[in-house]
Amino acid sequence: MRSGARCLLLLVLLSISGCSASSAPEVRSTSSAPQLETVIRVHAAVSLARPFKDSATSFKREAGYPDGAPRLAVSFNFAGSQSIVTLVADGYPVDVVATADEASMAKLVAQDLVFPPVIFATNRIVIAVAKGNPKAITGLADLTKPGVSTVLADPSVPVGAYARQALDVAGVKLSPKSLELDTKATIGRVERGDVDAAIVYATDVKASTSTDAVSFSQADDIVARYPIAVVKGAEHRDAAEVFVTSARSGAVHDALLAAGFGSE
Repeated sequence: MRSGARCLLLLVLLSISGCSASSAPEVRSTSSAPQLETVIRVHAAVSLARPFKDSATSFKREAGYPDGAPRLAVSFNFAGSQSIVTLVADGYPVDVVATADEASMAKLVAQDLVFPPVIFATNRIVIAVAKGNPKAITGLADLTKPGVSTVLADPSVPVGAYARQALDVAGVKLSPKSLELDTKATIGRVERGDVDAAIVYATDVKASTSTDAVSFSQADDIVARYPIAVVKGAEHRDAAEVFVTSARSGAVHDALLAAGFGSE
């Protein structure tokens, strides 16, 4: 083939190659995109929802994963402590568990499902009433007055058990309109105006914009002590232990104090 023909053929082949390249879909490398490497699954009592969620970003930074390097995430599930215990006992994937009472955690310890728990926060019970306390409730006895409606958490729920303990000490027999399955649902009845009062945690009222707290003497000796533990078989045990440490003395603990929880 003459040199001129060879040059012409080469130009045609280059032209076809160029067209094929331009029409082919562009393939982008994702190797440099940040990836979530670790997800800590925390199952906790409903009363812990606000401080735990509020501390997520600061905990991530504290644990060594600042913004721009999202290789750590915390997945929260909040429910009544009795429900949390059932999930862990049924083998649901969990790394950290935190309950609102020691009795619930003791069930997991008895089944050898968690490493030794530690107390990381405390709470108190109060009577939640509508803003301004329109029914002039001053104590547990006022909950039995005509025209005053009250709800409690179910006795299987820690805050419900604490409420029953206080009522027994006061000698007050109460017929609640309903028994709720967690403290959020309990105070929610007061917030919506369904009832006049409910016995809940002090932190629930602090977080509410539509209720006030009424303290009562029978609650002085009732302290809700919150235990936290790493679940045996946790997928990310090291990261889970960092979260537990933070709940006791780090960013998570700071958020708990800001929300009104006490320190052990």
